[in-house]
Amino acid sequence: VASHQRVVTHCEYYKKYTTEEALQAATMPGDIFIIGGAQIYAETFDMVQTLHLTRLHATFEAADAFFPTINPDEWEVIDCEHHVADERNAYDYDFVTLVRKNQQTEQR
Repeated sequence: VASHQRVVTHCEYYKKYTTEEALQAATMPGDIFIIGGAQIYAETFDMVQTLHLTRLHATFEAADAFFPTINPDEWEVIDCEHHVADERNAYDYDFVTLVRKNQQTEQR
């Protein structure tokens, strides 16, 4: 669970971390997933090598928090799955996976 001031995790009890402390405390093998909000995304965006996004096909005039700008010169879309609005989802949306271009170069 994330807030704009602290990251909260659950083990035997709730313990609060700063974003930096939470990343250092992540000791399990595998990927670390950062699940916002806007301030946490902004704090960690330069560290991230892969983005798993849900893009809504809609504009929200009253929106006041935003994901960092994705520079297409730095990111490549490697997967995109489109979904249309239905009885459960009011808007068309895409599940999109992007990787930093420098990461792809390093892996080749």
